[in-house]
Amino acid sequence: MGTTLGYADVAIVRWQQMTGKQAVRAESDKIFEEVGLERSNPDSTLEATE
Repeated sequence: MGTTLGYADVAIVRWQQMTGKQAVRAESDKIFEEVGLERSNPDSTLEATE
């Protein structure tokens, strides 16, 4: 994941550390780390759809 985290991202990371669970995005069923990777590499979504 990128080095710049928003407030919500920090809260999610802390929640994951406290619970030992992985956060899952309801819209896409992707885990938090996958969403972060897509954010840091916007071209990855283009490659996946081509």
